[in-house]
Amino acid sequence: MNVNGIGIAGHLVWQGAGRAESSTKGDFGTNVKGVSGAKNIVHITPDALFSIYDAKTGESANVYKADEYSEDNPVYLVKGMDKNGNGYEQTVDVSKVNPNSCSYTEMLALNAHTSTSSNK
Repeated sequence: MNVNGIGIAGHLVWQGAGRAESSTKGDFGTNVKGVSGAKNIVHITPDALFSIYDAKTGESANVYKADEYSEDNPVYLVKGMDKNGNGYEQTVDVSKVNPNSCSYTEMLALNAHTSTSSNK
């Protein structure tokens, strides 16, 4: 990054590392439909504690508190779609998850558990 000086109203003016981006505006919907490999239906739900979607692969996941959840039993239910369009469900007890060596699904549940969101 190269700082060239002070711009209008005290904002720094800088020059990036030469990354060129198109300035042409396009249709967002068309661009999203054109993402290579995305062929699944998105399954993101508003009642999930945590949701994630990968537009490139079509994978999605939602994390919920399991029915048996309690402070002493932090069990979460992860429901999702893999890149082949197959649905899955996995119950994760985050008290047994090692963040240094865990699966993607376990990390999603751990993320929901350690989140600072106020609507847990």
